[in-house]
Amino acid sequence: NIPTVEEWKELCEKNGVCPYEATKSVLKHADGAVVPYVFFFNPHIRKNLLDWMKVDIEDLVVIVDEAHNLPDYLRELASTSLSLFTLSGGLNEAAEFDDPLLANGVRAREFIGGLNEVLEGLVDEFVVDEDGFVPPQQLGEDLMFKFNTSSITLKKISTELVNMGMLIKAQKGKRGGLPRSYLFSIGSFLEFWELVEPDEFLKLAHLEGGGALEAFCLDPSKLSNVLNQTHFSLHMSGTLSPLEEYRDSLGLKNAKLKKVPSPFSKENRLCLYDMRFTTAHERMSKDFDMQKKITTEIVSILKGSFVNTGVFFTSFSMLENVGKDVMSRVPVRNFFIENRGASHSKTASVLDRFKASNGGVLLSVMGGRLSEGIDFPGKEMEMAIIVGVPFPKPTARSKGLIRYYDLKFQRGWEYVVRTPAARRLAQTAGRLIRSETDRGVVILLDDRGGRFKDVLELTATETPLRLVRTFLGQR
Repeated sequence: NIPTVEEWKELCEKNGVCPYEATKSVLKHADGAVVPYVFFFNPHIRKNLLDWMKVDIEDLVVIVDEAHNLPDYLRELASTSLSLFTLSGGLNEAAEFDDPLLANGVRAREFIGGLNEVLEGLVDEFVVDEDGFVPPQQLGEDLMFKFNTSSITLKKISTELVNMGMLIKAQKGKRGGLPRSYLFSIGSFLEFWELVEPDEFLKLAHLEGGGALEAFCLDPSKLSNVLNQTHFSLHMSGTLSPLEEYRDSLGLKNAKLKKVPSPFSKENRLCLYDMRFTTAHERMSKDFDMQKKITTEIVSILKGSFVNTGVFFTSFSMLENVGKDVMSRVPVRNFFIENRGASHSKTASVLDRFKASNGGVLLSVMGGRLSEGIDFPGKEMEMAIIVGVPFPKPTARSKGLIRYYDLKFQRGWEYVVRTPAARRLAQTAGRLIRSETDRGVVILLDDRGGRFKDVLELTATETPLRLVRTFLGQR
């Protein structure tokens, strides 16, 4: 008689007990605990979790669900960044706490203002399109020149910002506020930036947060190595292939790799790729009518079959460009759009209305909220039109990852470019068939589908609508 989360929360509040503290107190009596990734893979939180559970790491069995997400999650968890937004918060915080005096007679606001100018200069100089490599010593050299000081003094300033931030966090906690500090974040970033190894981290500038610097972790095994200390771990996902890449990325020792065949009949799904189209940039730049041809094909399929359909694009910009034209040319269908930057509640509302529709069309993006982790059983979605192959953009980050995996495993392009694209295709296509009775159609509008037959068992065609209507039993 295990209570749901809501029932447990209600029971605790009814008895005047904090649900969070109550959960911590009963963990030592539990046989298992379901927690977000961060509870186990963040070293500090994991220590607390094991203390609450009263177990040693060697006695723990760890089951990782949706495991295909873990490598990227760990890279992000191990990375750190500093944005212009954070620096703005630091200026305000320094003013609130009497503008603390730092090493060499520099005030906090003066230093943060100078750091802001240096960061803006690095973004302007090194960012190309979305991001760019920053020379390893460039930030320190620019700050030393800016303040006419030494690397030793800069290190002292970073340490003093961290110490001042810790005092500020303590004061905020005593006032009942969140124990957070911008000064602490700034100082911690500067310390981390100077200590990271260039063969393990990329130093990048990018445009997020109004402009930012990032120490990006190349090696997720820095945080996943703890799995090798457990009794054993089991990693599961319907889109984990290639298993070798997952094992290598996480540094799993003595791992046994096993693929389990799908329990669903192949007769219940039709997977096609249309050889007439492509979204490859170099080829679209030569064939200016390619986007119009793709739009016309989507319109033809939507007019020729009337089932709930998802149309998934490689980016929001393509969704907006093609989607607008498609909607104007198919006025008899109801369209539901995943908007860029929409709140969780608005996206959930779009999803609910699409699922309840009859012959609705969902316009979404691969790798977005609605293409992974959402089920569309029965008639909620019977056809998925995938517009293009979702290869990662050739950013400085992806180029750095390719070089890293080339050096470590001699498989850079396969691990960094092909594997993520294959997983996104499989995740998107996997929304359709969620039970033994579900039937569905997947159409990839890109002739590069032949490269992914091992993932989706795609069949080449130039007449997808005819095959779709036959499969769905429509005239």
